[in-house]
Amino acid sequence: MSKDDRWRPRLNLDITEEQYHKLQKIFPWGVKQEFFRLVLDDIIDLVERKGERAIAAVLTKSLQFKEISKTLKELEEDLADERPKEPPS
Repeated sequence: MSKDDRWRPRLNLDITEEQYHKLQKIFPWGVKQEFFRLVLDDIIDLVERKGERAIAAVLTKSLQFKEISKTLKELEEDLADERPKEPPS
């Protein structure tokens, strides 16, 4: 069996058209796959450490990803500061 014939597990999920267009705009070609692999590793690690409670917290939005890491929160704040401000309407 050649390397190309081996079964490779995949994760497929439906997303909205809006999510699709945002992902296409945000991520350069070839980056999404590696990005989501790394996010998946972190999610698996979190659930292995905290169990079903971590899954429930995310599904009920008691825990949002921006709250998981102080670094992510700081990055979000930095990015918000860099966004152009909309003029008042």
